[in-house]
Amino acid sequence: MKQFFGLIGLAFLFTCTLTDNNSTEFGFVRINNAILVDNISKPLPSKIKDIWLYADDQFLGVFPIPSSIPIPIINKQVKLSIRGGIKPNGQNESSEEYPFFTVMDTIVTLNGNESISILPRFKYKAECKFDIIEDFEVSSIFSVAIGAPNLISCLMKKENSGVDNSSGGLINLSNTLTSCETTHFNSFSNQNNAFGKVYLELDYKNNEKFFIGTILNTRNQLVKSYDIVIVENENWNRIYIDLTNKISRQEVQSYQIAISALLDQTKRTEAKISFDNIRLIHF
Repeated sequence: MKQFFGLIGLAFLFTCTLTDNNSTEFGFVRINNAILVDNISKPLPSKIKDIWLYADDQFLGVFPIPSSIPIPIINKQVKLSIRGGIKPNGQNESSEEYPFFTVMDTIVTLNGNESISILPRFKYKAECKFDIIEDFEVSSIFSVAIGAPNLISCLMKKENSGVDNSSGGLINLSNTLTSCETTHFNSFSNQNNAFGKVYLELDYKNNEKFFIGTILNTRNQLVKSYDIVIVENENWNRIYIDLTNKISRQEVQSYQIAISALLDQTKRTEAKISFDNIRLIHF
């Protein structure tokens, strides 16, 4: 719905401009990709699917990547503000301006019917707080098996099982291990949370569905629930899971992330669920 509204807004802007001056020209901004980088410009894992675009402080709309975007030329120099958009919870029909990315501001010179290319580069905002940064390079913080008597986690670090054959996390289900439910040892205090947006980011590849949930300490009672189901995907994918309504509540004292999977023995005798680049982020 946000994307539809943005495109309507762009059409309205063009209509008004053309009505006022039928000789209005348009330049074009071509955006083929967008990346997330760290403070030394090293690329970071991301899946930026849309850009939210402002020209001279006017909102033009939400555009998928790649796009060639017409810009009405009022002055040849145009200030563009570009913001990264993601698909919350993997829902392709929606877009959200991701609050944790910086805004890219740039001034471009546009000529009529000419096109320029821009590669938007975003960073995490300096005020972001990361409860979890798990790349599985050393070990796995998901070291606690929920409800298992031996407390040995079923999500293990494994060499060459991550993105680009890096180290990753792996759940390996079989007839001898048909289910997995795991979390991390330490819970996170909500006193460190500004009670705004909370997102869990992760890369995954799986031939069995799995579940993402939370364990919340609410009024000194632990409440576990699973709200996100992630279906099978044979290729690496990145997802941004919105946990705001679960975690950013005054009555939540502390919280943990939980991961669960169950082997569907009617379909397969073995399943592998791979993880990499997990981030739990808020302000």
